[in-house]
Amino acid sequence: MKGMKKTILVALFLPLFINIYAEDLYISMGNTSGVALNYLIKIEDAGSAEGGAKYDRNTKSIVNTSDGTLIRISDIEFGSGRYGDFSRVFIEYSNPDATLNDACFDIYLENTLTLIASVPVEKTNVGEYVTSSSTFAVNVVGIHKVYVKWRNHSANIKGFGCNELKPLVEVKAVKSGSPIQYRFSSAVFDKIDGIHHVKMVWKNQSANVYAVYFDKDDYSSINQTYNSAFNVYAYAKDKILNIKSNRNMEMIEIYSLFGNLVLKDKPQTNEHKVYLTKGIYLLKIKTIEHIVIKKIITI
Repeated sequence: MKGMKKTILVALFLPLFINIYAEDLYISMGNTSGVALNYLIKIEDAGSAEGGAKYDRNTKSIVNTSDGTLIRISDIEFGSGRYGDFSRVFIEYSNPDATLNDACFDIYLENTLTLIASVPVEKTNVGEYVTSSSTFAVNVVGIHKVYVKWRNHSANIKGFGCNELKPLVEVKAVKSGSPIQYRFSSAVFDKIDGIHHVKMVWKNQSANVYAVYFDKDDYSSINQTYNSAFNVYAYAKDKILNIKSNRNMEMIEIYSLFGNLVLKDKPQTNEHKVYLTKGIYLLKIKTIEHIVIKKIITI
């Protein structure tokens, strides 16, 4: 992917890899035989519309639908859940007609008794396909038949999908030597925009994770505290780190990216200066009420 790289920093101990997952499973409504990506899509109920639901080979969609239309998709492999599970369902549809407030695609597992999600449907432009999503009510693993039922709308459906959890990046750590000592490790992943839920999976170990930090990989990047009552301003110039806060600082600790303690000081004021050689550091500041950690780059 193009664009600025991102870095994830994890404070932990013991040897391990931490996986972060994010990928989608997408099932097209298929071709003229109704087969797509080894999944069989079948219209179980044509609904109440005249002409009934049918497959349209031009748009590769199920059209002429109405309230009560029901399709079955079998069999979907939802994985073992060992390194994550499926958490959301999404549907690609076109619906140029007006809808009611509770217009949805209802999603069932195995039969029409087990409702696992309802995907909301809104009006679209003619010929416009949009995507809507919803969260699963339960975690889903293994192989299942999925039923999709139209409720209070006549949308054409082109695709069905779920959020499959695949590794985005692995963060490697080294043994810290002590159950109370934390080490830092990092990994780089491509640019990701927007707001996301991040899931971490422990692989072949039982390490404790103290914190996770995301940073832009550039010289202007400084993490900001989320507590507006505690403001810290830290910048490095000519290998001098200048630190100012609106609270007296009781303790300052500076670590290398390998988790080694570089400096520990007790300024007990709201201003402090520290000499650092060229490199990337993590600055930990303690006051009576707060702790903040920032990434510092000296050049």
